[in-house]
Amino acid sequence: GLCSNISGLRGVVQTAFQASHLSNNLDLVAEDVSSEDGTLNLNSEGLEIVLADPGKVAPVLDSLTKLRWLQSSWAGVNALSGHGRRDYICTRLAGCFGQQMSEFVFGAIFNEDWRRLRDVQERKEWAPGPFLKRPRLSDLTMGILGVGDIAAVIAGHAQAFGMRTLGFASRERSEPGFDSVTTDLRHVLG
Repeated sequence: GLCSNISGLRGVVQTAFQASHLSNNLDLVAEDVSSEDGTLNLNSEGLEIVLADPGKVAPVLDSLTKLRWLQSSWAGVNALSGHGRRDYICTRLAGCFGQQMSEFVFGAIFNEDWRRLRDVQERKEWAPGPFLKRPRLSDLTMGILGVGDIAAVIAGHAQAFGMRTLGFASRERSEPGFDSVTTDLRHVLG
């Protein structure tokens, strides 16, 4: 069953299935099992495999008595952390959110300057001072909590701007896109 707001998800799943060796021996039944409020339909208790946003599954997880595998359509599965049920396999989506998150991060970095520029323009003032004093990205350091696939894309984009990149992880190591990876949170946040 599919329960997600991702546009075109069914087509992608069907194409990937047809290209796999699984299509030689199995049939794919990809049906939308979303209810009107966007959560998983309560009449879905017979499902064994679900591809869904964890937040949509969480309210009805206990009613999915035959569930064997939940494939998250999100990078994380935190929405399921409050459930004690552990009799199914849950896998997260990885390797596809880096670009989106990097755009969000850099949008947030530039947001304050853009807001000030908009305010000055709305007042029809010429006030270049704050923009001339803004530090260049190449003079900044970006600290990133985690060094996974999303963090690696963000760090790579930061380095493209000339930024120094620090990663926080459970062990020190060399990772592409990071100038250093440390277990010292104060160093990363400093």
